Amino acid sequence: MAGAPCTVCNKADALRCTRCKSAWYCGKDCQAKDWATHKLLCGAFAEFDMESRPSAEFDQNGKPSKEFVQAVFFPVDETKPKVVWLECEWGEDCGLHFQLPDLKTYLGGFGRHTMVNTSQIYYRDGFLTDGSKPNKSIEAITRRKKQNRYQWRGPFLAVGRKGSDPESDACRDIDLTDFRQIAHFFLTYRGFEPVVVPFSFPSFPSEPMVQGVRINCTGDMKLHHKPHFEPIELCQNHTLLHPYVNSEVAQRAGIPMATLRIPPDSKLTRRDGPEGETEDPLNNPDGTFLHLSCDPKAKFDHPTRTMGFGLAPMQYQSRVGSMFVIRQDGEPLLPLHVEAMCGYCRYEVSPLFLGAAQIDEDSSEDLKNREAVLDKINSAAFLAYWSKMLEEKGLTGDRKPAAPSVG
Repeated sequence: MAGAPCTVCNKADALRCTRCKSAWYCGKDCQAKDWATHKLLCGAFAEFDMESRPSAEFDQNGKPSKEFVQAVFFPVDETKPKVVWLECEWGEDCGLHFQLPDLKTYLGGFGRHTMVNTSQIYYRDGFLTDGSKPNKSIEAITRRKKQNRYQWRGPFLAVGRKGSDPESDACRDIDLTDFRQIAHFFLTYRGFEPVVVPFSFPSFPSEPMVQGVRINCTGDMKLHHKPHFEPIELCQNHTLLHPYVNSEVAQRAGIPMATLRIPPDSKLTRRDGPEGETEDPLNNPDGTFLHLSCDPKAKFDHPTRTMGFGLAPMQYQSRVGSMFVIRQDGEPLLPLHVEAMCGYCRYEVSPLFLGAAQIDEDSSEDLKNREAVLDKINSAAFLAYWSKMLEEKGLTGDRKPAAPSVG
């Protein structure tokens, strides 16, 4: 059977593996390239009884309340991953309908996830520090890598997501094309935290560094006694390989800032924070204000996590945690630069948005009003705020630092 793209090179009209019927290859070369990964689950997919799928359950309105999808489980003490049926329950909150996989059966409780294309990998929070044993089934994938293998511990679970968005609302059966991408993730991952050195340390000639800033959340400031805006240096490779997200306001102000959220310390995942404090330890309003939407046509849309014009996306509305900030043009970024941009977004830009956000989104006149607001967000307005902030801090004359370069 032909028609699907090649699992390896994505070339059209590939041929399906006759055994597992879950991977596609354009020829023997691509099939050989994938064999080290494919052989781990080809037999399991071939023998998996799709007719044994448990029946879905429905609520009183006829909507599905529980369904089962094919997933891949990575047990700790077995030498290969397993294909399993995963219970996925539908839930609803604030009018939003979404599907949640049963993590308790496979992980023993709540887990976090990492996105890999249109799949999600779930794992225990703090698996490196909670006493979890090394995962032998993942070692079956990573053992071909001789050096710098990451220490995966505890059980893992891989789930497919419908559509092109890994954060989509519905789960789906996983296949061996997904598994190849997941295996690549396990092979190439070197740890989320990049190499971070004190700001004054010299860079190594063989490892280009980028000067950036870490915005610390409430918990990191209190638990680890970190400053709000912390100077750091990041390996350039880290900034290229991880999915940094642009700050739309900063871009309009002529500074190509981008951010990357940092997985939190396991001690900060409780909402009451360290030592029983009531403030959410992952609170980081500056991270929210940096990501206000500048799209004048933006509307609330749950699948894309969009909240609307002048608002940050859903993932930046709460529990943002600490984040890295860099300039995408590679120029140095200093703590004062980021502090000024955060202040500009919060105290200058956000009030402008408030007057134009609650409008008839289909009105051409209101659309013009939004565009007029956006015209006020520019490099001159930011530099004016920069000067005002330095004045308030008493950083004038010889003490006045250089302004960030703007485009």
